[in-house]
Amino acid sequence: MEQEKYEEKLRRDAASARQKSLWSWLVIVILLLIAGGFYFAFIWQPQQNQPVAAQPQAVVLAPIKTENTKRPVPAEAPLPFEIENTIPKPQQPVLDDSNDLAIATLGQLYPSKEWLKWMTTEESLRKFVVVIDNVANGKVAQKYISIPKPKEKFKIEKIGDKEYLQVANYERYNHYLDIFTAIDTDLMVSSYRQLSPLLEEAYAELGYADKTFDTTLQRAIEEMLETPNLPEGEIELTHTSVVYKYKDEALENLSPLQKQMLRMGPRNTTLAHDKLQAIKQALNK
Repeated sequence: MEQEKYEEKLRRDAASARQKSLWSWLVIVILLLIAGGFYFAFIWQPQQNQPVAAQPQAVVLAPIKTENTKRPVPAEAPLPFEIENTIPKPQQPVLDDSNDLAIATLGQLYPSKEWLKWMTTEESLRKFVVVIDNVANGKVAQKYISIPKPKEKFKIEKIGDKEYLQVANYERYNHYLDIFTAIDTDLMVSSYRQLSPLLEEAYAELGYADKTFDTTLQRAIEEMLETPNLPEGEIELTHTSVVYKYKDEALENLSPLQKQMLRMGPRNTTLAHDKLQAIKQALNK
């Protein structure tokens, strides 16, 4: 019996010792956490966040000669960096990657799905440069022009044994000139100047080392402005096979481009001249 009581007392003493040991361990852990938090919060600072003390500059004072000598004012320390005031300009894409920019720029000139469709073409800037280069030389580079031809066919009128240009042909070009004249001139010139570096690059690819695209554009405008208006009255034609020519040699001796403009008729040629003159003036501002 005594043996059982003695064993029970040993068990109670061992349990009490384990419980005290557990609480002691928990207390130690909590204290360590509190101490660590205090250290990180109030004592320890990361090395990279430590403020660097500014190095004081040595100030040399002039010797005091009299009581009225003023103390020199230390010169302001120069900034260790320069302040950049310029805002970086957005980089323009290279010519090979400029088609989306060109289409977006040209598309904003006239709010029309039809116009946007006309302007949406591959290599638009290179094609535009080729077209203008041909215009400056009095030619028409039809295969590089994305604007479709008039749907109506060219018509002639026979009177006896003579053939004449039918006045109804002029109306085929009314729609094109209405769009062209409706485009804001300043916006047109502004868009041209935005794309000018890329146009010059495309023009250089044609092999003109001593010319610029800007001067070529000016020559193209002059070529179109020199197109005369059709004289009043009927315009007699002649033809060999399927090619019609002007009977009047003065008209037939015009450049291919100018003869093409004549086919637009007096109304449209006048509209084109007025718009081209406005563009010329805006470019020369």
